[in-house]
Amino acid sequence: MISRRTFAAGLAGAPLLPGAETLTLIADPRFERGLKVWQPTAGVHNPAGMIQPPGASRGPVWGAAQWYSHFNLAHAKREALPSGSSRFFDGAKAVTFGVAGSPEADAVFALDGCKEYGDRAPEKGDPWPHLLMEQELTNHPYWSALQSVPFRIDYRLLQSQPFHLPGWNDQRHTAQFLLYITIRNGNRDSPGYRDYLWFGVPMYDARWPLPKRYTAPDKGSAKKPGTGKFIFLPGGEEYTTKSAQDGAWVSIDRDLLPLIRESLETAWSAGYLQDSRRPEDYQLAGMNMGWEVTGPLAVAMQVRGLSLAAVTD
Repeated sequence: MISRRTFAAGLAGAPLLPGAETLTLIADPRFERGLKVWQPTAGVHNPAGMIQPPGASRGPVWGAAQWYSHFNLAHAKREALPSGSSRFFDGAKAVTFGVAGSPEADAVFALDGCKEYGDRAPEKGDPWPHLLMEQELTNHPYWSALQSVPFRIDYRLLQSQPFHLPGWNDQRHTAQFLLYITIRNGNRDSPGYRDYLWFGVPMYDARWPLPKRYTAPDKGSAKKPGTGKFIFLPGGEEYTTKSAQDGAWVSIDRDLLPLIRESLETAWSAGYLQDSRRPEDYQLAGMNMGWEVTGPLAVAMQVRGLSLAAVTD
């Protein structure tokens, strides 16, 4: 059961308890320090290089995962835009670092699935290209200390163009823009230490006006291994009533804590995280955000105002 204290703190406008502290969880939310780029080899964080806007005074905290891509952002050259923003394009993927107040702010992430796949849509079980911005959270608060987990982002779909190549399947071929937080067992004395689940914030799925709820293990195939960890992806209606498909700005502004508790309960009921069913063993650990494109679609998303925090006792 959720305690009355936690439940009350999750309500909109609920007062904070005395002594509450707000911890910022994401560093460089405007991507001003650029990106460390990992090699396209899936699941291996081998450095390929970095891309940065001019004037970046320190190295990046974000990593760019480009799993299964046939192109490499580390080889992209900077293109200066008229607004002063910087665009890096590798032939299929593009990242634009927007200058504050510019039309591109804070950042634009694009992926051309048609360039990646060539002249045919991928078959079932084939891997798909990713463009994910990821980082370890700056703080790792435990569930037992949390009053709320306020999350905010604005996003706007700039492009979503499908190419119905041979082999196209309406259900399997899509483009998704999502954010995932890992909810991890951080108790060193627990037999489930470092086991985790994927907690999702779906922002766009080309198949539907609002992304559908999805709860299942991260299974893979012979061509694309999965992590085997449980995925908890609430439906898009849990976050907003507006569809990114309209091309207008969409805002998410909500406390994630009640949904995080639901993710743990759902995972336990499905037979995952069985080495610890104690909520206090779990902490917020890392996150990633970006594109997974399972078919020949050319897509681009602009984001701004990203914020994730933890209000603790």
